[in-house]
Amino acid sequence: MIASRVHLAAALLAGTAGIVLPAVEAQAQGQGRTAGQTITIAAQPLDAAIRQLMAQTGVVVSYPADMSAGKRSAAVSGVASPVAALSRLLEGTGLSYRQTGGNSFTLEPAPAAAGNAVQLGTLRVEGSGDSAGAAGTAGDGDNDRAAAAIAPYRTPGSVAHVSREQIDRVPPTSTGDIFLSTPGVISAGNRNGQSLDLNIRGMQGMGRVATLIDGASQQTSMYRGYGGTSSRSFIDPDLIGGIDISKGPSAGAYGAGSMGGVVNMRTLVASDLVGEGNSFGVRVKAGIADNSQEPPAALTRTQRFERGGLTTDARNLSIAAAYRGDVFELVGSFVERRNGNYTAGTVGNDRTSLVSRTGVATEHPISLYGKGGEIFNTSRDTQSVLVKGTARFGNGHALELGYVRYDSVHGEEYPDGNNPFSQWSWIEQAALSDVVSNIYTAKYRWNPAGNDLIDLRAEAYISDVEDFWGAYNLRTESVTKGFDLWNTSLVGTGIGELALRYGGQYSVEDGSTRQDPAPIWGDNMTFDGVRKLGRVYANADLDLNDWARLSGGLSYEFFSTRGDNWRNTEELGLDGSRLNPRASFTLTPTDGIQIFASYSEGWRPATLRETLLDMDTLIRPNPSLRPEKSRNIEYGINVLQDGVLGNDRLQTKLVYFDNRYTDFIMREYGTSFGLETNYRTYTNIPQVHFRGVEASLDYNIGGWFLEGQVNYYTDVQFCAPTGENSFLPCGRFTSGEDYRSEAVPPKYSGAVTLGGRFFDDRLTLGARTVFAGKRAVGRQAVYGGSSVASEWNPYAVFDLFGSLDITDYVTVSASAENIANRFYLDALSRARTPSPGRLVRLSVTGRFGGPDRQRERAELPHQSRLGVFGKDWSGFYLGVASGYADASSDISVVTMAGAATQESKSFDDSGLSHVLLAGYNWQSASGLVLGVEGDFGLNTSKGSTNLISSETTSLANYKSVEAVYRSQNDWHGSLRGRIGQGFGRVLLYATGGLAIRRDDLQRDQFIGSSASPTPTRTAFRFSENDSRTHLGWVAGLGGQFAISDRWSVRGEYLRSDFGSKDYSFADARKGAIMDHVLRQNVLDPETGQYQLVETQVTGSASVVEGRVASRETVTQAIRIGFAYRF
Repeated sequence: MIASRVHLAAALLAGTAGIVLPAVEAQAQGQGRTAGQTITIAAQPLDAAIRQLMAQTGVVVSYPADMSAGKRSAAVSGVASPVAALSRLLEGTGLSYRQTGGNSFTLEPAPAAAGNAVQLGTLRVEGSGDSAGAAGTAGDGDNDRAAAAIAPYRTPGSVAHVSREQIDRVPPTSTGDIFLSTPGVISAGNRNGQSLDLNIRGMQGMGRVATLIDGASQQTSMYRGYGGTSSRSFIDPDLIGGIDISKGPSAGAYGAGSMGGVVNMRTLVASDLVGEGNSFGVRVKAGIADNSQEPPAALTRTQRFERGGLTTDARNLSIAAAYRGDVFELVGSFVERRNGNYTAGTVGNDRTSLVSRTGVATEHPISLYGKGGEIFNTSRDTQSVLVKGTARFGNGHALELGYVRYDSVHGEEYPDGNNPFSQWSWIEQAALSDVVSNIYTAKYRWNPAGNDLIDLRAEAYISDVEDFWGAYNLRTESVTKGFDLWNTSLVGTGIGELALRYGGQYSVEDGSTRQDPAPIWGDNMTFDGVRKLGRVYANADLDLNDWARLSGGLSYEFFSTRGDNWRNTEELGLDGSRLNPRASFTLTPTDGIQIFASYSEGWRPATLRETLLDMDTLIRPNPSLRPEKSRNIEYGINVLQDGVLGNDRLQTKLVYFDNRYTDFIMREYGTSFGLETNYRTYTNIPQVHFRGVEASLDYNIGGWFLEGQVNYYTDVQFCAPTGENSFLPCGRFTSGEDYRSEAVPPKYSGAVTLGGRFFDDRLTLGARTVFAGKRAVGRQAVYGGSSVASEWNPYAVFDLFGSLDITDYVTVSASAENIANRFYLDALSRARTPSPGRLVRLSVTGRFGGPDRQRERAELPHQSRLGVFGKDWSGFYLGVASGYADASSDISVVTMAGAATQESKSFDDSGLSHVLLAGYNWQSASGLVLGVEGDFGLNTSKGSTNLISSETTSLANYKSVEAVYRSQNDWHGSLRGRIGQGFGRVLLYATGGLAIRRDDLQRDQFIGSSASPTPTRTAFRFSENDSRTHLGWVAGLGGQFAISDRWSVRGEYLRSDFGSKDYSFADARKGAIMDHVLRQNVLDPETGQYQLVETQVTGSASVVEGRVASRETVTQAIRIGFAYRF
């Protein structure tokens, strides 16, 4: 079957290529000099820039030798036509060009411009994690880094970038610290071991997030007891040149089968080490730290409370060197990193309150480790090597070969041990773990000059990881081989420029797990298997005009998993395929402002562990396990502007995401899901839902810089089946039988960095705070539960950093982490491992022949795309708008007879809102705008609240549900007046009026799962629905921006308050107890003996009382949209 899918995939890819490639020759001759291609040229002397332009594009530029004297070019980085790139290079030089032939140009003095108009080429910037070596040109490190830093603010979607500068500010104590300033991304279990286990918007583990090193997948998984399973990737931060992050299903190369996102860590390239005009570059770094002591002997359980001072026992040393020429590049690096166990902080709350499985709230320590004490298993001793070489030849050919080795001996906690909520808890120094990782990569690129239809890339890799966990004697081995092949074609159409990216991806993972040595009772962890994963895809971007882009794509994906375990010597396996679509729209009313919306689907097939693991009485394989599916919706805006307040730059990104995952894989008892096995198994629950907002800010003014990132979840829900085998409906909690609660991120998290550069950028000083709230939702222990999730208290930690360039070649740096010496657990701390207390680090860096230390800033175009606007908002208009809506409801519930019940509650429902709107404005001479507007729309908002039965102690203790109320909005509308003031293209207004909405309320009845007076569980029995129309009032604020006399973009906030309406549920039952037989021993007064008497008892579940739910609702909505004025 897998072979047939490969043939189908090849046919689809060939078909896509067949549409484009027959036009290569004609297109190259007819349009090659005017359509776009990837061009990378740094800001530099004009002479050198023009030579690079001719080398990259094949154009010929002629001019007198003295014409370019003393002139510098602007930078070009991205996809542009040679004509646009030449125009960009000449900006600000006082020169222009004249085309003298098909690919020939002559420079001449620029004529005086009319008014303030500036003629610029249009750039298409594509975010990429490619190595510079594979780019086909030598490139320039300063320009590459500057372009990468602004790429997230020029890319219409949820992307992020971590720069080398950000990593160096506060050197990471644990590898996952490199993501502390990335919104929506957390390295789970960051203080326990040396691996990366990345969480993106709640998706974590089992391949949900593709974690790549130079495009190579290096991701294994390890059993963690009741701590679940840890996904593991390994790299030393000193080998990283930059990190590109894409959230959600992948649209292009990399990331097949990873619906959570793609994180590609690019290792060092020559441009990171060799400066402009140099051929060689060397970087040497050495540092020491305090708060470190050699780990004690294995099995030690007594903490030490001495905090070590600065010592060479806590050190890092790295040496990196590179050669860069016109034809060859070579990079080599070696890193050693060593430290002992650290001590925790002494300040702050070390206790937390949790609700036990019996429903009682109790206080416990958040960890068994004491304040200020040594934290066992936090030592490491690692060595890493990087070797990379690149050769360029012919017309646009480039080949890069790379090798990365990671070798580490380190401590790693056993999560079940450090558990304050377990009677078997302990802390101890475990035997050290070790990991050896080898990654081999080969990358080829063909980007012939002047050919817009060919930008072909082929990448292959082998990733070999051997991972041994000393605390459990568990050894995992994984060898993954894979390749990616894709091409980018740019085609001029009668509608606009069309960019096509199409390709394929295929990988084979050969993995195994075993206990080494095996325990005397036998090894029930062993499995061996092979997982094959592939896809072919095609994506298209169509620029309808200068300010609108329509994008779409399809990805056909397939997989096959085969293997065996200690019990099953016969082959087990799963396979499947799926077609995943995506679509997006981007509006760019002016350079530096983007408004975008997107929809995408993805999937994640089961891993080897989920398919094959058989732990005897604990977990069994599920032959019916289905792949997870995702449906992601996003709305967002990018702002990137120079000169807002003078010599400054403002960059910001705001995104709302609504991610829905179906057939989500969790560990549950099989019989609860209609499976044959009564053991736990990996199975599919109907749905998991994460909704929230993310914001990023990067602001520079003069020598000062401010960076901020925040992620906030508006709603997180896990939905189990509601059939006859289920007793757990949708709710804001995870199941008590699964580990997913360990992967639920904090309700909010983020970081703020403030700093300044002084004395010509030689001195940098700054501070950073990292903060997080409590977990967004917790674990619901249903009828026993397997473990209590690792919890943390909300925290804010403060760090200081600074660096001084003593000479042009030597920099001294210092940092102080957790300056308040706070005792805390990181968000997603899997093993309840406290984070380091105050830690000071000093380092010295020598650079020879390297890039300019002064911070480069990528140039921004300032070409306005706005049409003419007559400064009058009067007239009739139609429009559309979409956004986020949240409804808070209070329901007061009585029986049909009017008696009070225990069912009165408050709950929220939220989701997306889409409306059509129409209105009329009148504007006075002073700019006062009066108007009337109506809208009608649909919501995707849904909400529910669970009512726990208190009828018996057993039902209450097991949190068993008696009823569930589910709300859904069918439609809504409003009729409002508007009053505002026009300020040229900007209209600010207030609005208010009448609102209407139609709601559906459903009541699910649950009754006892057994005919007993004291059942412990309930099961779904039936549903009733009722719908009502609510009338109320609405008020809000908003703003519009005119793109032209006809088109405008708008955003507004609205709050509505609706009156009370009664919903009837005639068949609702009095309680949850089924009819049952009551058996009692009754004393017979005549005989003096006890007799067994059986009495048929009518249970409360058979008594129909009915319910009347009086509902009052308040809604809030934020939405953005467009309007067309007639």
